[in-house]
Amino acid sequence: MAFIMKAFPCSGATGDYSIYKGYPCIVINGTIQNDYDKDYYFGINANVYKFDGYRIEPVLTVNSHI
Repeated sequence: MAFIMKAFPCSGATGDYSIYKGYPCIVINGTIQNDYDKDYYFGINANVYKFDGYRIEPVLTVNSHI
């Protein structure tokens, strides 16, 4: 399991919120290459469950600056 290492404020479609050190997280690494003159955006969706099968909602995506 991964945990947030540094607290930071965020703003997104769900409003303003803070991410605190020690929060559990899911880390997704990858590279997106854009060879076009226009910016394109994409969303990442996830169904996240606890070990007991309970679904965790909502899942927030954060454009991390770290």
